[in-house]
Amino acid sequence: VHGVLGALDVRMALVTPATWKRRAKLLSKPKDAARSLALTLWPESSEFFSLKKHCGRADAALIGLYGQHC
Repeated sequence: VHGVLGALDVRMALVTPATWKRRAKLLSKPKDAARSLALTLWPESSEFFSLKKHCGRADAALIGLYGQHC
């Protein structure tokens, strides 16, 4: 993956959960807080975050948002 992204000149950085969750103010909140935040930030995409099992999707979306603002 690193090689492909490097060949395509795509910037990549590894981020720890504590780092992006601190930026999103989710560090000491329950696991479902990321899903709630995603629903607040992207209400037009609520079908992607509507179920409790979508917490991984919410995490991924918030990590992407962190990457955009770094």
